[in-house]
Amino acid sequence: MEDREQGYRNLVEQRKRCRLCQASDDCVNLGGASRLRNPAERPELDSEHLGPYTRWQGNLRAPILVVGQDSSNFLTYAEKQGDFPGKRVRTNLRLVDLVASAGITIEAPERGSSRAGSCFFTNAVLCLKDGPYMTGPIGEEDFRRCGEHFLRPTIKLVTPRVVVTLGMVALAAVSWAFAREVPTLFHSTVGQFLPDLPGGARLFPVYHPARVAPKHLRSFDIQRAHWEKLGSWLAQNP
Repeated sequence: MEDREQGYRNLVEQRKRCRLCQASDDCVNLGGASRLRNPAERPELDSEHLGPYTRWQGNLRAPILVVGQDSSNFLTYAEKQGDFPGKRVRTNLRLVDLVASAGITIEAPERGSSRAGSCFFTNAVLCLKDGPYMTGPIGEEDFRRCGEHFLRPTIKLVTPRVVVTLGMVALAAVSWAFAREVPTLFHSTVGQFLPDLPGGARLFPVYHPARVAPKHLRSFDIQRAHWEKLGSWLAQNP
């Protein structure tokens, strides 16, 4: 049985070669979804990781695996040399604080400094949007494809104790990846431990720590309380 490091290298090579969404018509036909492009098209913007967030936190034996939605659009990624997460991006800094609330210390991303860290971060879709906007829509089938080929194998490879999903889309992506029903009432699942994923990892949805979050639903204090709950569970279930 291959070790985790070799398994991860194999996944990265598969990601670099993957053109499944680019070859599929539904990546532009599903509700106006953005066409997707693999960052491997521009080797100077790529890395030997699944994506920029894994360059930041890529511990293959991490207790928690955090799943976001996607990275960016290709133009912004290229202009900002986006192979590293922004060290001053508020979402990233908030994530540092929230993870600390769970009793795990991580540092803000530092360009040029890939490190294993204490966690494993990845995105539900690893390719980049080809449209002009960072927040362009991505089709459900793209999430399903990437979940089948990359997200599910990544979670099985790392075997974390908890999979934390940032926001509704990330929760849906993990659910699709494991052929589970997507919860219909997202807010009622946030901060709750859902049934285990195959392999035994607990699924723990939280709000995305974006700057634009509605305060009445996901204030930073509420988000911190959810991560504190996660930390208590980790301490009680070593």
